[in-house]
Amino acid sequence: MPLPWPLVLTRTVSSTTPINAPTDAVIQYLHDPDRMVSGGSLVIDRKVDPSNPLKYTITDKLDVLGLWSSTTTYDALFEPKDEGTDVTVNAPMGTRLQQRWRVRGKDEGSAEMTEDVEVQALFFFMPYILRTMIKSHREGNERIRAQLEGKHVALKRLSSRGDDPYGLFHLALNRRMGDPINVDPKTEWLNMGYWKNTSDLPTACEALALRMVQAARPRPNGRVLEHVKHPFNPADDLRFDTILALDCAYHFQTRKAFLQQALSNLAVGGRIALADIAFDDLTLDTHRSKLIRAALRMMPSDNVWTKTTYVKNMEQIGYVDVTLEDITDEVFPGFVRFLKSRGRGWWAFGALMEVYFSAGAKVRDGRILAALLERRQLSND
Repeated sequence: MPLPWPLVLTRTVSSTTPINAPTDAVIQYLHDPDRMVSGGSLVIDRKVDPSNPLKYTITDKLDVLGLWSSTTTYDALFEPKDEGTDVTVNAPMGTRLQQRWRVRGKDEGSAEMTEDVEVQALFFFMPYILRTMIKSHREGNERIRAQLEGKHVALKRLSSRGDDPYGLFHLALNRRMGDPINVDPKTEWLNMGYWKNTSDLPTACEALALRMVQAARPRPNGRVLEHVKHPFNPADDLRFDTILALDCAYHFQTRKAFLQQALSNLAVGGRIALADIAFDDLTLDTHRSKLIRAALRMMPSDNVWTKTTYVKNMEQIGYVDVTLEDITDEVFPGFVRFLKSRGRGWWAFGALMEVYFSAGAKVRDGRILAALLERRQLSND
């Protein structure tokens, strides 16, 4: 059953692009799904459904706060129309886009292309989705215009703060009580935090980062990769003594591929430390857990690992001295309490996160076994 408002919001975005090309040429372009998909500024992979040439599975590469990158894979169904095309997108986390391109003649030999997009998404992700979509679609429409006008366009991807895909989301959470709302906060942390002896997000986020660094035990004057991009650039031959992945690996496509690449980029005797999420062995396959994970889809299904599977996969990849520490009591409860203290909207999201955490958790002696601090050590062999 779909989640109700205010958890799910609907927004509509419209744009108009003048094109100095005949109307028929613009419509013909829009009727070519492969050309449309390949022109996407975020697209890194696309596959056509063998049974339906108008249905594509598309993978986009996304920048996260300008610090690391992740990917998302979704289905897109194209429906050519007399005056343009319609596209229905079903993406993770229950996100759905209804896109409508239409073309009309303007002056002789020129046309006007309009795009209307209706977005349905969890309110928590709506700022990110809108900013990312508006920027990428603007670039895509500019590519269409440039190609039809016989011009070459080079579009620069920016990673400055002004293009932060999360918008004001993380800034709002970093703002301490009493801070003026018209002044940016002093920090821009974005992780679930380590909430022992604090109720303040920046302090909790810094504590989780420091705890992960302490677990990694970096070598003095060693080479450290602090924020991980996935996938690694295969042309890079750099070797790191320490790799840190703070509250991000469960988003990657896939975590296993990331860990394999990380191993190949570690120096002999190096370590990788992660603040990550795994699930309790006894509750992962329960009917309730499966229903909640299927409804919320907060991580790729390939990344849904139990604690036992996590250690086993690490060892199969080639890591040794794999240790795992459960820090749930100092992470999830404090994070949820903090969210619920920030107003009605954040209270609702905190409650939603609480439900998701319980989907892979077994409550034992008051402990929710889901959030983990992982430390990985590479053999000296």
